[in-house]
Amino acid sequence: DGASVRAPVVVMADHFPVYDTGGFFTRLFPYAHYAIEFVPSQPLPDGMWMQVGGEAITLRPTHDAGGTWIAGGERVRVGSEADERDAYARLATSVSRVVGDVEILRHWSAHDHETPDGFPYIGEAPLGRGLFMAAGFAGWGITKSVVAASVIADAVAGGSGALIDILSPARVPGVSSLGSLAKETVTVGGEFLEGHLTSRAEKAHEDSVAGDTCTHLGCETKWNTAEGTVDCPCHGSRFDRHGHILYGPAARDIDTDR
Repeated sequence: DGASVRAPVVVMADHFPVYDTGGFFTRLFPYAHYAIEFVPSQPLPDGMWMQVGGEAITLRPTHDAGGTWIAGGERVRVGSEADERDAYARLATSVSRVVGDVEILRHWSAHDHETPDGFPYIGEAPLGRGLFMAAGFAGWGITKSVVAASVIADAVAGGSGALIDILSPARVPGVSSLGSLAKETVTVGGEFLEGHLTSRAEKAHEDSVAGDTCTHLGCETKWNTAEGTVDCPCHGSRFDRHGHILYGPAARDIDTDR
């Protein structure tokens, strides 16, 4: 707090680039992905499974002695679901349809960002000499973080190549990305207007800051019943119930006396 650090090279390997030099809040779309841990009613064949088509769920065993499994699936834009418990219910239904009855032990979600063209932003940040970033992994962080480490290391060392150009955060969106950009822009505009046309008292939840203004660009926040958090439906910032920042792009807590 109140200090500064100087370095010839800085890598922003974070959820959302903490120093946004390229207006990435308009090009990184916030989505939540869901998971449950369960006990199947019958033995399942060992392995890691990905469903092609249908609900596109994934299944993988844990190392617990009880033979528990983890299922992943469902994809919802942050702040767009009236009650995110419904996403967990849909996931549980999909799993039961594939493997039979299950006993659910716990659930959680991952908060991730997607890009207009599906490729992550990896490399030197726009207008940021010596400033590098990695973001927009779209739920494939374990794989794409390894790619990011390699690409950024090569770029820092002065290397060049097709992959550096393809993944460059400074790349111009192609024609095929325009539809995705337009859709997300309309969604953000709609959420902004809806938030400011609805009374705060109508949106507030108990002793939380839900309904207060997001410290990023002023959108009205929503209460997330499933996670017990306060989410911004415009750009995906997430706060705890008291207004402390959990995820960007917001960088400041919601100022409140509650």
